[in-house]
Amino acid sequence: MRWTPAYLFALTLLTLVGCCIAAVLSWLIINVVGWFGLALIGLAILMIASWWSLDDSNAAPSYTSGAGAVYAAQYRRLFGRMSPEDTAAARAQAADFNRCMYLIRTVGVALLVLGIYGLATRGATSS
Repeated sequence: MRWTPAYLFALTLLTLVGCCIAAVLSWLIINVVGWFGLALIGLAILMIASWWSLDDSNAAPSYTSGAGAVYAAQYRRLFGRMSPEDTAAARAQAADFNRCMYLIRTVGVALLVLGIYGLATRGATSS
């Protein structure tokens, strides 16, 4: 793909708009629910991401480190072999899903850490 000036301008504009929206949402969240609420929102996002990671063929969360590989291998042994095309399709689908889940988990961890840090610094400065 060729990086035209119009494409770069649109990309920069989209990035700036996204950062502005994120800043406004962060400010609103802190003012509405406070630091403890921010930590709870982060924890809720992490729990929901863990629930989404569970499916019929995966008894453990499908982290990108391959923690679910043991259960997937057991499933393949029990229910037969898949064709190479089916295996490639399943891996591509799992990669897309894990890419999305990585982003969701990162946001959840960031909110949780930011909430705990806000609680810790607020408690240290208020005394």
